[in-house]
Amino acid sequence: MKKVVEKYGKAASNYDDIYERHFDQMWHGILEKDIKISEDDHILDLGCGTGRIFHRIISKYEQHKLHLHGVDFCPEMVEETRKRLLEKAKDFHKIQLECADCMEYLKKHQCEEYDLIIASFLLGYVDLKKLFPLIFGALKEKGCFIIISSSKEHFMEIQNFFFKYIKAHAYYFNWLKILREKLTYLPTIGEIVKLFYELNFNKVETELVKNRVAFSDPLSWLKWMDETGLVTQFFGLARKGKKNRMLHKLVEYGEEKNFSFMGVPTQKGKPFNFAWPVYKIIAHK
Repeated sequence: MKKVVEKYGKAASNYDDIYERHFDQMWHGILEKDIKISEDDHILDLGCGTGRIFHRIISKYEQHKLHLHGVDFCPEMVEETRKRLLEKAKDFHKIQLECADCMEYLKKHQCEEYDLIIASFLLGYVDLKKLFPLIFGALKEKGCFIIISSSKEHFMEIQNFFFKYIKAHAYYFNWLKILREKLTYLPTIGEIVKLFYELNFNKVETELVKNRVAFSDPLSWLKWMDETGLVTQFFGLARKGKKNRMLHKLVEYGEEKNFSFMGVPTQKGKPFNFAWPVYKIIAHK
């Protein structure tokens, strides 16, 4: 986890440009259709990053006085959020930001104080069987918990491609390191929904959202995957120079093997635009 914190810390200042901008349209739709926010609502964003979701909420509900609580385990992310939100919200909204582990934070807030809790791309870093009961205890009656997450099912395609390449180029792969480390795999949507109902959430809604992303070529996409931690999380790749060579080789290998991702072929130097599937899950207490 220390390496993950360091990685996000280094990316904090330009994280929105690298990652969050690809999901602006999706969040616009969620705020228009799925989230109903009222005056004086208490909203908690777990893994708040640079606070971009709060920016969107403040822009839409600029006449509502809201209580915004953000938690992230990366101090640089929290500081980036603090700078951006305090400038935008001024004295109108009450904002509390904390650098903390999400689980430890929730353990201290089990008095049903939140109307809405958000977890965007957090599930790969936590134990759901421990997280969801804490979410239930932190939500007010009739409060809701919204999750944005990729699913294990949709990562199998890219994961299988990586493993095929790595088997063919074993010298790039640190086998012992991966065997010793516990890799965190995303849960299936069925596993998530089952856990919610076991905890007596009143209603659970799921929707697959095809979020359009665009890159200049497949190499740009792979570098984006690496910046967001998806490549290094699965494969623990080593030095930057070695990693860059591998990314170039991956594109060549994909073109040679006619690999396509989400139906789009990987062709060197060609635009690489596709619909990234993410799940929107809303659990109502």
